[in-house]
Amino acid sequence: MKKWIVAVMGLCLMSTSYVFAHDDVKISLNGALVSNDEYAPFIDENGRTMISIRWVGDELQFDTHWNETTQTATVQNGTDFIKLERNNHKISKNNTVIEMDTMPVLKNNRLFVPLKYVSQCLGFDVIWNKKENMVYVMQPERILWKNKNYGLLTPKGHNQSEYQIEEKNFDTRTVINIKDAKSKGILFSITDFALDDWESDIKQNISVPYEVLYQDDKNVLVCIPVTDVQYNPQNKEEAEQYTKLLDTKKQICDSLFVLKT
Repeated sequence: MKKWIVAVMGLCLMSTSYVFAHDDVKISLNGALVSNDEYAPFIDENGRTMISIRWVGDELQFDTHWNETTQTATVQNGTDFIKLERNNHKISKNNTVIEMDTMPVLKNNRLFVPLKYVSQCLGFDVIWNKKENMVYVMQPERILWKNKNYGLLTPKGHNQSEYQIEEKNFDTRTVINIKDAKSKGILFSITDFALDDWESDIKQNISVPYEVLYQDDKNVLVCIPVTDVQYNPQNKEEAEQYTKLLDTKKQICDSLFVLKT
């Protein structure tokens, strides 16, 4: 169980000269947006996303401790631990020292640490999308599918072994079928269309309900609820299974992360 232990930081701490910029940076943790109001992430002058040390405890669920005397933050997960020192470019993981290209700083009497280095030391994947001004932080075991442009995560509480991904590439589109691993049946599909084809032809002629997940000046990503699984709405058990399928589809589609820059 996580603990938050912090000594009150004095107002008389030595000031440091640094520049804060791009305070509108967004963070997605396992597919869910992190509250900017709560943790106030920003990009420092070295181009690194900084996050309040409190976020590490609250959101990543690790024990955190601030030692005001040594100006050192410790993050622990079982027997694994990392240490960072204010205004120091070094981070240590289980006593192995790694050189960072930025350093923890104080802002508004709160310690901010480099999101990338802390998350990766704790076993998370970190992806930065400059175009979206978004940082994606993900547990590797939650990544359901990823290509050079996009990725999807498993629903919370589920793992990759429950699903099978079938990716088919055509001249003007890529189709990603999300299948049930046991039955091999398609649960739903996501298609990456060339925007010109989508606008000029496909959009007007598509005959099933769809949801646009992402669109830019070249492509549009569309979720199409085509399924091999048949449900009888009059059958209570099958109706419940269909409701679960819709919830699974929503969670997977909502988890979309964009790698295009």
